Amino acid sequence: RGRALAHPAGARTACRATWPWHMPSARKRAVEAAETISPYVAEFVGVFFIATTFGCNAAGGDILWLPTSTAFAIMVGMCAIATGAGGHLNPAVSVAFGLARKERWSEVVAHCISQVLGGMLGGYFATCAGGEEGHIPVHPGKGLDWLDAFIVEVVYTTAYCFVALNCMVAMRNNPPNARNQFAPLAVGFVMIAGGHAAMGISGGFLNPALVVGFGVAGGSHPRWCLLYLGFHTVSAVLAAVLFFMVRPEELFSAGAAAGGSDFDRACGVVCPCLFRPRRDAAEEDARREPDIYSADYRPSAPVRLLSEFLGTYVVALTYMLASAMAPHIAGDGARKGAVRDTFAVAHWATAAGLLSMTYALGNVSGAHFNPAVSAAVAMTGRGVCSWTEAFFFIASQAGGAVAAAATVALIARHATAKIEVRDLGPVLSRSWKSVAVGETIFTAVVVLVVLCMTTVKSPRYLKAPSTRSFQFALAIATCFAAGGFALEDVTGGIMNPAVSFGISSAGFLSSGFDVGGRHVGCLVYCLWQLAGGAIAAALFMLTHPLEYERDPLLSEAAA
Repeated sequence: RGRALAHPAGARTACRATWPWHMPSARKRAVEAAETISPYVAEFVGVFFIATTFGCNAAGGDILWLPTSTAFAIMVGMCAIATGAGGHLNPAVSVAFGLARKERWSEVVAHCISQVLGGMLGGYFATCAGGEEGHIPVHPGKGLDWLDAFIVEVVYTTAYCFVALNCMVAMRNNPPNARNQFAPLAVGFVMIAGGHAAMGISGGFLNPALVVGFGVAGGSHPRWCLLYLGFHTVSAVLAAVLFFMVRPEELFSAGAAAGGSDFDRACGVVCPCLFRPRRDAAEEDARREPDIYSADYRPSAPVRLLSEFLGTYVVALTYMLASAMAPHIAGDGARKGAVRDTFAVAHWATAAGLLSMTYALGNVSGAHFNPAVSAAVAMTGRGVCSWTEAFFFIASQAGGAVAAAATVALIARHATAKIEVRDLGPVLSRSWKSVAVGETIFTAVVVLVVLCMTTVKSPRYLKAPSTRSFQFALAIATCFAAGGFALEDVTGGIMNPAVSFGISSAGFLSSGFDVGGRHVGCLVYCLWQLAGGAIAAALFMLTHPLEYERDPLLSEAAA
């Protein structure tokens, strides 16, 4: 052995003989074993961190910041873990990925098991840290029943999985060698929107791993835990179907039959045992896979209208539920001023929902979600959106707002729950003049930001962002939040005719179809907000004159 150590080659041989770990075959086997389990360990650690954050906030922190804190934990987990794992951190997301044919079912099952174990351990640690207050119940809020919990958990868990599918695996959002960088932000902010809207109704879990973790650690009745798990399973199915409906180009990669409507084909992919779309040879020949990376590609009109409906529904529902639940979150014994302060949470939650849906659907319909935006885009011309298309967009947005109003009215049907939708009108001692000035100015700012961030097409504006850039939805959402905070004690900070219409419709449905004076307030708000959109269109034309001049290089190329 001494002679072997005198020569470098002999030293390596002796070392390998002494330490088998350094032998290439042993090291290779160890790396392969670690590589096999590393994604599941990463999911376990990420969900453990999320569950601990959720539980400690609920037990001893400021409950108003629970959704935001949990959302930040989700974003951190996705940013850190996505390099070594899928970054799902939610069994509902993993199931949705499996249903959408984006992940093998063996991996889905392994991910779900590791996520549930992480949630259980995190729930146990959070319960130990919080003591008596650390027991987080898994059941509907006071005066509410399973249907109310079903509605909000399904809506926002569906939104969570839907945004994850659109931002993490959609081909147009992640072209080859150019994956987007906004997926963690988009997915995490759904937790802010859904948490504030659903926290007082169902607990705002939106994650089966949290339900199992806190259900076991907190001693909740197994019936409620199983019901919540059923809610989240339904959400995964809905999210996968909606994903294929707003992105029918994904059906080709999923191997869907060409016969039938996009809805039939989507259901056939997600639930092949229940739905079997017909196969038509002629239709299969006519239906060709589109070139989705082409600059001329544009989704069909029904797809764009569905996109606007879904985005407006989430935005309007979040505003109405978050503002209606604010006094309940603050507590019955809170000071009047303290309760008023909690209304600002509605703007933060609505901005979060707007950000997530804009990232998810920005390259589908343009993510207007606001009649003032659609009208302003049509006013600016340039072929981005015709007046006919704007009319149908506005009708779709109004439909989304009415659907959100019906959802709120269904939840507010309990007299004991005391869930009331705020009225449209001046706040505190303000006048209608304040409403006119505030809504017009801040709606104009929001619409101008949308025009500048999503509709600039001229290559001579080199700094104009695209719908795959990081800043476009962030700028729109933070502008909306700024206006909401500024106008909370003036007008309520609506800045969206669809939300105004939804609030009026929710009051109409909740009061037993009593019109009262709601139609007047709705009309006034909508008129001033549309006026703000017209001002924004004029400002855009003044600040972007090159949009209306043909590029000389393109003219030479055409010649």
